[in-house]
Amino acid sequence: MLKNILKLIILDQVTKLIIISIEKIQLIKNFIFFEFYGSGRMHFYNIKILILLFIILIFVLTKVSQHRLLKNGIILLIAGVFSNLFDFLLRGFVIDWINIYFFFALNIADIYIISGILYLILFIIELFKSDLKLN
Repeated sequence: MLKNILKLIILDQVTKLIIISIEKIQLIKNFIFFEFYGSGRMHFYNIKILILLFIILIFVLTKVSQHRLLKNGIILLIAGVFSNLFDFLLRGFVIDWINIYFFFALNIADIYIISGILYLILFIIELFKSDLKLN
C-alpha cells in the first residue's frame, strides 16, 4: 500500500517539475491547456481531508481492508493530499497545471483526490446494496 502511495506521489511531483519548465500547451484550442499556475493557498478541503485520512489510515493499518474499492480509494486520497501538502510545505504554494477554460486549474494530485472520493462513494453504495440483500 505504501509503495503505491509513493509511486503516485512521485508521478505527480515529476509532472509538476516538467510543467514548470515548458511553455503553455493547448490540448483543446481555447478550452483545455497545460500551463504552470501556482496556487498561493492550501485548499481548505485538503486540510479537512488530511485530518480524515489520518483517522482512516489508523483504521486501515489496524484492520488492513482487502476490499478493492476501499483500499484504492484510500490510496488515491492519501497520495493526492500528501503530494499537494508536499508542494505547499516545500514551495509555499500548490502547482496546478491542467487549466480548463473559465472553470478551474488542477493537477494530478487533485485528480487522485477526486478519484479517491469516487471510489469511496462506490464502496459505500456497494455496502448498502450488500446490506439490503442480506435483509
